[in-house]
Amino acid sequence: MSKIEVMFDLLIVLMKDTMRILPDVKFDRGYRVHRAVMALYASIIENTDSTMILYQAKKSAGIDIILRTNLEAYVDLVNLCSNEDYYNQMLALYHKDWLELTQRGLDGNPYLEFFKKDPEAAKTLEEHRTALAELQKLGRTATIFERFQMAGMEDVYRSVYKNLCSHTHNNIKALADQHFHGATGEEVEVVIFAPMGNEALLSSLDQFVVILATAGHIVHDYFQSPSAKEATAFHERRTDLQSVFDDEED
Repeated sequence: MSKIEVMFDLLIVLMKDTMRILPDVKFDRGYRVHRAVMALYASIIENTDSTMILYQAKKSAGIDIILRTNLEAYVDLVNLCSNEDYYNQMLALYHKDWLELTQRGLDGNPYLEFFKKDPEAAKTLEEHRTALAELQKLGRTATIFERFQMAGMEDVYRSVYKNLCSHTHNNIKALADQHFHGATGEEVEVVIFAPMGNEALLSSLDQFVVILATAGHIVHDYFQSPSAKEATAFHERRTDLQSVFDDEED
């Protein structure tokens, strides 16, 4: 088996075990922080599952875009489980986004016309503005880079995340690498549905494994699940796999 196949097999097993012990997580459904933690974890699980479906269908377009979303969810999960006050950061971003949408709608954006038709829109706008102002008294809303910093992942932001963003934002280099093969000029070949390179695919699958395993450890530990030790042991599978890879290279 290739390294990619071995890594994907690990992801399949990890997903099955993740779902098997998930019911052991008990949380206060009336507490908004607990709900946010579970929503982030659920998103990570769903995103990973979508990537597995793409891989099995031999479709690589979108894998790194999903990985970027997963990485952002993981950063929020780390921060929220480390400090429940981080919820205010997430809430401030919610109010900030809706404040801008509502205002644009009232200003006449044709794609947000429903706001102008809503008799409660002006009241809603003021509610978001007031809520955001109260939250900003606790501190300004962190940038995405600062969120990575809070999670102790500054190096990840400056490397992995930046590379993933180039695919999401249609960076000209990323577009060229994905869709143009051969020399420049008339000889260039336009490619659609090109598979990811083996090294890139292995790296992406590896990151899905690490995020899913680590998120499981964090969540089960946070809620003191009876399966916390088993969730923590998920990390060991990836470590053991690395030793196999290293032996193959010797």
